[in-house]
Amino acid sequence: MICRLICVTTQLIEAGVDISFKCVVRSLAGLDNAAQAAGRCNRNGKDPLCSAYMINILDEKLKNLHEIEQRQNAALSVIYSNKYSDYLDADAMDVFFKKFYHDQEKELSFNVKLDDGKTTLVDILCANIQRNKTADKLKIPERIGTQLLKTVGEKFNVIENNTEAVLVPYNKEAKKIIADLNSEIPKTNVADILRKSQKFTISLYSNQINKLLENKTLYMTKHGVWALISEAYDCNGIGLMEKNTSLDDLIY
Repeated sequence: MICRLICVTTQLIEAGVDISFKCVVRSLAGLDNAAQAAGRCNRNGKDPLCSAYMINILDEKLKNLHEIEQRQNAALSVIYSNKYSDYLDADAMDVFFKKFYHDQEKELSFNVKLDDGKTTLVDILCANIQRNKTADKLKIPERIGTQLLKTVGEKFNVIENNTEAVLVPYNKEAKKIIADLNSEIPKTNVADILRKSQKFTISLYSNQINKLLENKTLYMTKHGVWALISEAYDCNGIGLMEKNTSLDDLIY
């Protein structure tokens, strides 16, 4: 008996994972994502021809995934141009990246706010216009090497840390930690309890925090730490329950 294997995965599969399938279906994003996903189709050339598909999901909500939305738009601009029979052709890719980088110009410049005004990390590593204007006003002689390297190091993050830690009532130990943080314990004990709590925390975005607050499934403990109520976290594999959902609702 032949068993067919279906693998459903995030885009992590694009990071050089050495597996091969007879067919690949990829949700529409960038053409570079399509190329990486296609690399998991007939990877070893065992079959004469295998298919890789991109699908544009109807009513897909990308409000919080702005970069993916821009990648989609750049890819669609190439597809709808009807100029390319091969979307992974070098010319098609060139058009895709020019469109994508044009749409991402503001983000790729890395806007920052300094004491003397708003600027970008690209500028203070290059022309540093804002600093030179200040130098002109103060009649400081023209200088060489005005890059603010230390400032860039402080302001730049490879991954933006825009999440907050939330304690979950994972087991008896976690529930006791939450109870302690809701009690009148001495402040000298809080630091030790917080260290123990780290393995029972998850990171949530502000929109998730707001949704949980609306559902009254998240609250702030007396010692300033977010904590979930028991009904908002499933310890049997599902994890965070953003809605008041029972396990029966997830069986279909």
